[in-house]
Amino acid sequence: MSKFKILIIAALVLLLSTACLSFGGLGEKVMDKALDKALEEADLPEGALETAQAGFEAISTEVLSSAEEAMDDVVTDAGDSPYPVPDDAQNLMNLDGVINYQTSLTLDEVVAFYRQALAAQGYTERTINTVIEAGVASLVFDGDPSGKALVVQVVSLGESSNVNVRLEDT
Repeated sequence: MSKFKILIIAALVLLLSTACLSFGGLGEKVMDKALDKALEEADLPEGALETAQAGFEAISTEVLSSAEEAMDDVVTDAGDSPYPVPDDAQNLMNLDGVINYQTSLTLDEVVAFYRQALAAQGYTERTINTVIEAGVASLVFDGDPSGKALVVQVVSLGESSNVNVRLEDT
C-alpha cells in the first residue's frame, strides 16, 4: 500500500473518530489503532507522521466546528416549526421543513394531538395508511396546500416519544 493511501486512510479515520468522540472515547481507540497500522506498513521519513497529525488535527477541529455550527442552525425552538407541535417539544430540529423532536407525551397522546390539531387546520387523516402498533405510529394526512401528504411518525421511547413530521409526494 502506498504511503499516500495510508495517509489518506489515516486522515479519514481521524475525521470519523473525531465525530465518534462523544461515544465514550471510541473515536480515540479507532484512531490509535489505524495510526499504529499505518506506521507498521509505511516507512515514513522522520517527522512526517507528526506533520500529518498536526494537519489532521487542524482539519478535524475545523470539521467539528462546522458540524457544531450546522447543528446550531438546525436545532430551533417550537416557534420555528411549520407544523403544530406540543408545548413541551424538545430538541426540535427543522431541516428543510422536516421536523423531528421529543416530547413527554405518550404515543397515544401524540396521535390524539395531531388528529385534533391537523383536523382544526382542515387536514383529513388518510386512515387506510394509519398504523399504530408495538410502540410506533404512522399517520398520513391530506389537505396540505402543496398537494403533498403530511406524514406524522411517532416512536415511543418509554417515558417520552420521538416525533417526525414531513411532507411527502402522494
